[in-house]
Amino acid sequence: MGGWLLRIVNGNGHFACCGAYVAPLVVITSGNCMEPYRNNLNGAEVEAIAMLKDEENYASIETVYTPETFKENHNLMDIAVVKLRAPIKGKMTEFIKLCDTDINDKMTMTSFGWGYSSFSLQDPSNIPRNFTVPVQNIRDCKKEWLKYGQDKISDTVFCVSHPTQDRRQCVYDPGCPLIWNNELCGIVSIDSSCVDPSKPGIYTNINHVKEFILRVSANVKLG
Repeated sequence: MGGWLLRIVNGNGHFACCGAYVAPLVVITSGNCMEPYRNNLNGAEVEAIAMLKDEENYASIETVYTPETFKENHNLMDIAVVKLRAPIKGKMTEFIKLCDTDINDKMTMTSFGWGYSSFSLQDPSNIPRNFTVPVQNIRDCKKEWLKYGQDKISDTVFCVSHPTQDRRQCVYDPGCPLIWNNELCGIVSIDSSCVDPSKPGIYTNINHVKEFILRVSANVKLG
């Protein structure tokens, strides 16, 4: 697992979202995942998973930015830029590069996660895991999605096939990253559920929200 893979926990210390570390004070995750917490960040933290013994590599969250066109419970522009109060320390901590590759259905990517969908289904695993997943043809995905009566697939997301029909092995935790060639190319969006692994995995396309990420990140400065 890369030193850029993070856990976001709420004020009670419970797992809330996955995150990807892209700059000293900047973490990328899902807007939908952060929406329940963004107005009450007291005690909310971001934790690195790659650490050495006795390291304290975590940071408090200062604020959360989402695009103006983002609406809760929709997948359009489902992205959140999380600003930290201080950089995450640790010798194994690193940043991941934003996607610089056009995504197509001939690609196979790596999905990371803790196997968490809701506490009513199962607790998140203690150790994150990863699976290789194929990118789906977007037209086929949209047709398949209509069967579930869900929110329409927006132009800012793409689809992948679940690697398993066993929901206990699912890795589509909210905000979790999808990696191609050591680049962050996708973030789990809403409606990707471990409850029903037969549904496509819906990921925010980093290429389509990169401008927002870069604009916000440019204004996030170390004190």
